[in-house]
Amino acid sequence: MGGLIVLLVVYKVLIVAPKTSVHYYKYGWSLSEKKEYQQAIRSLDISIHYNPRNITAYIERAYVYRQLGNYSLALADCNKAIDIASNYARAYASRGQTYYHLGEYARALGDFEKAISLDHRESETLRKWIEGAKKNL
Repeated sequence: MGGLIVLLVVYKVLIVAPKTSVHYYKYGWSLSEKKEYQQAIRSLDISIHYNPRNITAYIERAYVYRQLGNYSLALADCNKAIDIASNYARAYASRGQTYYHLGEYARALGDFEKAISLDHRESETLRKWIEGAKKNL
């Protein structure tokens, strides 16, 4: 009887919460917030598999890769997001942060400026990054 109840609960969850790119992106984001980075990467990989044009999944995965110190993969995800949507400010901000961590401050500044030109709301978010990059030039 106990096994039957578990089966029904799992079945009901599958109906209520279908697995989609957005579902796996949100789950990956929540895992990265909890610093469960390896699990977050797996979930974001699945999100991208379901929708290879999900730029927010690429940006979140780039963030996770930066947290793990894997800047080459972070950079690749940022570039993929920019390839998909060249007018998405967050992609340039994320790539700028990656360049910053790599010590490529001139490139970081260029991306921060591009992000701000696309969305002025990014200027407050990026202020500390810009100041840090300018100090290191």
